Amino acid sequence: MKLQKWATGALVVTLAAVLNAGCRSPAQLGFAMPPAGAVGGEPFLVQPVIEVQDKNGKLVEKDGVQVTLALESNEAGGTLSGTSTAVTVKGRAEFKNLSIDRAGQGYTLLAVAGELAKATSAPFAVKAGAPAGLRLLTAPPAEAVVNEKWAEFSVELLDVAGNRAVSATDPVSVSLSSPAGSKAGLLKAPSLTVTPRRGIASFRNIAYTKPGPITISMTAGSLPPVVAGISMKEPVKKKAAAKKAASKKPAKKPAAKKKK
Repeated sequence: MKLQKWATGALVVTLAAVLNAGCRSPAQLGFAMPPAGAVGGEPFLVQPVIEVQDKNGKLVEKDGVQVTLALESNEAGGTLSGTSTAVTVKGRAEFKNLSIDRAGQGYTLLAVAGELAKATSAPFAVKAGAPAGLRLLTAPPAEAVVNEKWAEFSVELLDVAGNRAVSATDPVSVSLSSPAGSKAGLLKAPSLTVTPRRGIASFRNIAYTKPGPITISMTAGSLPPVVAGISMKEPVKKKAAAKKAASKKPAKKPAAKKKK
């Protein structure tokens, strides 16, 4: 008799739970899984999962609800890419390939589905990725004088989305591309290879030993190089300069004759 009573009570409790779950009405959206592991231009390591909830924040296992994600807080000016709409299965919409191109802090995503209350993700960051290219930040001089030091110039390392790769440590080198062979002069500097700081490699005190047009290349490992052209000029010779300066001086007037 006691066993029958227990079984009947358990059945009543189970049926009540099922009926309560079935009576829940969709009221809002919530982030069951917020985005994480975001790197500029690459799919999030952890993709967001949105769920349909009742007014108490409990999952409502409703199929076929179309959920759309968009950037809400976007101070860095990034662009959300990938498939930004998903349909719920048992109350959950899973996203697969979302990414943001611009590195920055404080991004949030907004989830929208018809008349359901919207949901906003917790703030997250997008980091710059590994170096994928080089770009001149400050160009070398268009003209320079043989054996005289050039003004400082710099190169930045970029990830696949064009963000500065601030964590890059790949050494960056400068070398002579042309002319070659016997016509080539010599690039002189304390160092022609530098380690970038915060994604920027700066070159200082470089000089070249021959006149004429030259092309230099900046390289870092297997990344495509960037090049720049410089016109090298002969130094002005001191004697010639002095002679030219003297020729420009006005001729001395003859001294006036004294009257007798």
